[in-house]
Amino acid sequence: MATAYILILALLFSLAGCNDYGKEIEQLQSQVSELQKSINALKEAHESGKIISQIVSAEESNGYEIVFSDGSKIALNHGNNGADGNDGNDGNNGADGVTPIIKIDSEGYWIVSYDDEVTFTRILDDASNPIPAISIGSDGLPGEDGKCVRVTTGDDGLYVFEVYFPSSPDQVIDKVVTPYSSNPSSAIASIIKDEESGKIILTMRDGSVFEFNLDVAYPTSLIVLEDVVHIDALKDGVITFRLNPSDAYASLLIDGSQPTLELDVVTPSSRSGDNISYVSPPKGYKITSVKQDETEDGDIKQGQYKAEISSLNNGENPSERVCLVLTTKNSKGETIRLSSTPFAIVNGEGTEVLSVTINGVEADRSGNVFHVKLPPTTDLKSLTPKFIGNCTSISTKQAEASRAISESYDFSSPVTFVATGPDGKTEEYTVAVTFSNLPVVYVTTPAPIVSKDDWVKNCTLQIVNSTDYAGTYESVQMKGRGNSTWGYPKKPYAIKLDKKAEVLGMPKHKRWVLLANYLDFSDLRTEASMFLGRQTTLEYTPRTSYIEVVLNGTYQGLYQMTEQLKIDENRVAVGDDGFLLEIDARAGQDPDDIYFKDSGISNPVVIKDPDVVSGSSEYEYIRMYISSVTAALKEISTDANTTGFLDLIDINSFIDWYLVNEITRNNDACFWSSCYMHLKRGDKLKMGPLWDFDLAIGNTDTNDSRNPIGFWLKNTIYWYQLLFQSPQFVTHLKEHFNKLYEDRNRLYEYIRQQRTLISEPYYNNELRWNRLNIGSSIDVINSSHEDRVESMINWLETRFNWMKNEFDKL
Repeated sequence: MATAYILILALLFSLAGCNDYGKEIEQLQSQVSELQKSINALKEAHESGKIISQIVSAEESNGYEIVFSDGSKIALNHGNNGADGNDGNDGNNGADGVTPIIKIDSEGYWIVSYDDEVTFTRILDDASNPIPAISIGSDGLPGEDGKCVRVTTGDDGLYVFEVYFPSSPDQVIDKVVTPYSSNPSSAIASIIKDEESGKIILTMRDGSVFEFNLDVAYPTSLIVLEDVVHIDALKDGVITFRLNPSDAYASLLIDGSQPTLELDVVTPSSRSGDNISYVSPPKGYKITSVKQDETEDGDIKQGQYKAEISSLNNGENPSERVCLVLTTKNSKGETIRLSSTPFAIVNGEGTEVLSVTINGVEADRSGNVFHVKLPPTTDLKSLTPKFIGNCTSISTKQAEASRAISESYDFSSPVTFVATGPDGKTEEYTVAVTFSNLPVVYVTTPAPIVSKDDWVKNCTLQIVNSTDYAGTYESVQMKGRGNSTWGYPKKPYAIKLDKKAEVLGMPKHKRWVLLANYLDFSDLRTEASMFLGRQTTLEYTPRTSYIEVVLNGTYQGLYQMTEQLKIDENRVAVGDDGFLLEIDARAGQDPDDIYFKDSGISNPVVIKDPDVVSGSSEYEYIRMYISSVTAALKEISTDANTTGFLDLIDINSFIDWYLVNEITRNNDACFWSSCYMHLKRGDKLKMGPLWDFDLAIGNTDTNDSRNPIGFWLKNTIYWYQLLFQSPQFVTHLKEHFNKLYEDRNRLYEYIRQQRTLISEPYYNNELRWNRLNIGSSIDVINSSHEDRVESMINWLETRFNWMKNEFDKL
């Protein structure tokens, strides 16, 4: 509603004429003295910035008592004549003379009360038409510009309502003379209350104008009391809603160019970040009336209303999810919008399911999939869904389909329901439980996964809460993985699909890994290190995606789905006859390991891919190649300027692999384990891909790795000890490092972004595993996580600066 602000023009009035009788002069002087006292008190309150709580009738002052929010009070006289024609000081308060109180009603018209706001009537012009606060156009609808009304007094002492446009306050377009008169010796001439703007304007009989803030209750919430409205071509629907607090002021306009109460279509999913748009009205429905709700006895329910909703298009429009949106004011006078919870407008009968609720939580919708976000402690094996829609029946596809839908169901994996309409047509809907904003991978296995060696076959993976990359993978094999990490409560897993497939947007492949990150209390070290690797020239750094995992109905917490290191055109691209190698101190623990030793490498070199036979031509080819690299690097110790090693190794990959692991001071990267190399025949040996950063960035006391000061790989890897003696290697190394150093704030920003991304699932993970032993308070856990992340960043900054200083010396 375009309510015009009220401008009160102060009109000066002379006091009543005096006569020669001393008693009457004294009486008039007393009245003038009381008037001045009242105005002085009001002026002091105005200058002090007081807020008016209420204005109540006060018989002892023959007028009003103004109560301020601090509890102080001021008594002001009515501007009226008594019924006997006198000035009212005899105590006879005339019914034909009382201070008018004017304001705007909920439909946008000016109204006036002469009985202290007990009743109001609309102010009528000379043609007996109500005066709108917003203009009425030729189409009968309210327009933009409204009319203002002010109170003055005519020559005969009667009140006059002057009507004008806010753009031209000096031009009076209409005058409405009332039958009520004003006493010039009384204090108060008129009261104008505007709850919408939160203002109250007092005009005194001496012409003074005081504008106060009005202590008005504005709506703080809008609550609908039904979750479904049934409607069709022959029957309108009614939604009951409540404004809190119940005495809140709000204009409830439903028509015109600027309605204040509207229907708003709710988008299918809130994961886009804005569940409720402002405002997208439904095409097939509109609010046709709003009235206060009443009890059966006809008493008004304060603050509660009923909105009648009608179907357009002869009832042919589909059912929709909507909410009520109220445009109102807050306590600061600012325009705000309040939205109710969504409810369904159900039209006729069919196969539509509009909403699903479990444990009081309404699902987000993506197509025909509903995601209900519940706490990770929820017992998924016994949940009762509540459906709203126009279908005549709904059942599951599983064997228990004959059960009543009001019974509980096992949501250890997503459940598909079938909605049936009156004509027998059906529609399928899937309901899945989620726990945060991250995708959930539901894993179902026919037997427990208890070994790193034995694959469990016939497993199923279902990915939900990922609009673009949801999917179901059957005939999956799974087993445990990891070295020391397999021994901790939260297990990492290896996955083998029955055929190549994309997973969470990552390129097709059969082999995948679920990283548990149990030893990394930040859950960010691997992600931070991989991000750093992607800023280098390394050809391939494994892709990752944060997820949450449910294994056979039990919530397992926060994981990273990542690519298993394998030879593939989208991973380690070395062709059909290339090699992927790992330096691993534990070589031989797996009976399938094929490995060799080299004098320049402190631990065995395992041929991870392809499968070769020890002593075969492929085996001998790669063994001899590594041996030749060691021999070429040894030449540097006798001739620092030799360049023969550059024919065998890719210097950029050797530098970048080293820098990522040295910057993060990765404890295992000292050619102990998870140190990968690869070779494409006809090409040079390359370091990488990067892997395993649980014990990086100060996350272990072993080997003084918690200290950000001091070289680690440079001092422990023989190959790199030789390379640092080469001026050519050092020159390129400093160039690569300086680029990472200059861009290091990008790394810090990314770490903080990822912390925000996983804040909710991180909390869920701590509820599941209690790694921190600090209880279940979300504030305590989030604060601890933030502290750990900032500590990581500070550690990295210290290390970057130390390495910068040391490299500058080289």
